[in-house]
Amino acid sequence: MGYDGIRGPGFGGLGTDEKQGIQSGLYCRLPQILHQDIPYPHIIKTAATIFAVISIVLVWSEMLFSVKHPTLSICALLVDIVHSPVLVVVVCIGFISYMCLCTYYTIFKLRLFNYYYMAPAQQTDDYSLLFSATVLSRLTTPLSLNFLSLVHEDTRYNPDIQTAFTKIMGSFEVIPFIAQGSTSTTPSLLL
Repeated sequence: MGYDGIRGPGFGGLGTDEKQGIQSGLYCRLPQILHQDIPYPHIIKTAATIFAVISIVLVWSEMLFSVKHPTLSICALLVDIVHSPVLVVVVCIGFISYMCLCTYYTIFKLRLFNYYYMAPAQQTDDYSLLFSATVLSRLTTPLSLNFLSLVHEDTRYNPDIQTAFTKIMGSFEVIPFIAQGSTSTTPSLLL
């Protein structure tokens, strides 16, 4: 068994043509081997089914989160049913991550007059990056408030609950017109 200094023991007995033949054959077959070993269609179908179920749950909860009694929001029911704080965090992170994924993906694909857009291969200009960052930062607060409303952790549903978000940002009950109707009807109209 030879030693060629670069690859270690085992390749010294082969000439350079044989080494390149083995390597090129392995590299050519690697995508085929990975495709045969990993069942991509099953993974894609499973992910699509999971995302469809999460989408249906979120749309249902969005349409019915203004109903306080009985609780019809599936997101609020899941948070109420789960008694472990760790599982509550996992459920909440799952829903808010999916909401952020859908919202932010749309922002990254947004093109305004071919001036503000995200270009591939690090070719995005400074103004487009600043525009996207501004829009993303402006969407974070309403998305968080919407999620708190979905799980009925807002002060409108339970005045005793003070989350970190409502301690810092407050609630919409300061403005009576907004607090009475538009925060519950606007999301339904958008859907």
